[in-house]
Amino acid sequence: VCLLLAPATAFAQLGMGGGGGTEDSSAAVTKPLQFGVKACLNFATWEGDVSGLDSLTTFGGGVVLSARLHPNFAIQPEVLYMGKGVKGPGGKIVSDYIEVPILARAILPTGSSVEPFFLAGPAVAIQLATKVKSGGQTVDITDETSTLDVGIMFGAGAQVNLPTGALTFDLRYNIGLTTIDDSGTDDVTN
Repeated sequence: VCLLLAPATAFAQLGMGGGGGTEDSSAAVTKPLQFGVKACLNFATWEGDVSGLDSLTTFGGGVVLSARLHPNFAIQPEVLYMGKGVKGPGGKIVSDYIEVPILARAILPTGSSVEPFFLAGPAVAIQLATKVKSGGQTVDITDETSTLDVGIMFGAGAQVNLPTGALTFDLRYNIGLTTIDDSGTDDVTN
C-alpha cells in the first residue's frame, strides 16, 4: 500500500502551436502531449502477514508523459524511482523500485485553467534493492524479496494550466496485488 501525497508535476507542451496571436492560460488543454517531471512524497506500508510495523515516509520522482486523446481523457505513462518499505521498533526495511504506472486520466471540464481529474490504472515496479537498516548496520535482503511488484493505482488531483505549461498535484493510493516475500512463507504486499 502506498500513498503518493501531492506529487508536483511540471509539464511542458510538446504539441504543435498555432500561428501568431496570444494564448490564454487554458492553452495547455489544446496540447495533445505534455512531458513532465514529478516529485513525490510516499507514505508506504505493507499489508498481509505482518504486524507491529508502521508506515515509512519515502521520496520518489521521475518523468511523466500525458497524451490527451480527448478533451476529457488522457493516458499517462510514468517512469518513477520510488522508495517503499516499513519501520518497526528495531529499525526499518527500505526497498528501492523503478515503478511504471500506466494511468487513465478522466478530466472534469471546468472552463477554467484549473482541471480536476481522476486517475486509475496498473503499476509495475521492478525492485532495485531491499535493505534492513537497524542500529547503524545495513543488511541487503534483496534476494529474499520479489523482483516484481504489481499493483493497481487510483487517485484524484488537479492540473493548473499556465501559459507555458502546467502544474499538477494529485493524491494516489497503490494496492499491491503480488507478494513481495520470495520465501513463500508470508503473503506480504506493498
